[in-house]
Amino acid sequence: PIKEAVATYMMRASEKLRAQGSVCKKIRVSIRTGMFNPD
Repeated sequence: PIKEAVATYMMRASEKLRAQGSVCKKIRVSIRTGMFNPD
C-alpha cells in the first residue's frame, strides 16, 4: 500500500511539473511515523 501510494503521488507530481514546463533531476521521498504513535 505505501509503495503504491508513493508511486501515485510521484506520478501526479511529475505530471504537474511537465504541465508547468518544469524539469527536475531528483525527487526525495521521506516517510516518518507519528512521534506519539505507540506502534
